Amino acid sequence: MRDVGVVVDCTVLPINRPAGSLQFGTKFYSGKHHIYCVKAEVGVNPRTGTASTVSSIHTGSTHDFSIFKEHFPQFKA
Repeated sequence: MRDVGVVVDCTVLPINRPAGSLQFGTKFYSGKHHIYCVKAEVGVNPRTGTASTVSSIHTGSTHDFSIFKEHFPQFKA
């Protein structure tokens, strides 16, 4: 892993079902994990094992790659 600058992955933080309308609650539902959650993306330096970047919190229905494109625009995907 000498050529890798940063390793990026999303972490899922479970939450209770949000109160309010069904339309509002579905924003927080992750179909992949089948839970209500929020997500944060973390970039880790593989040489030191420390977190180099942490994104803001996103709703559970937001795709991981959408978060990546927002927080790492320097990587053209």
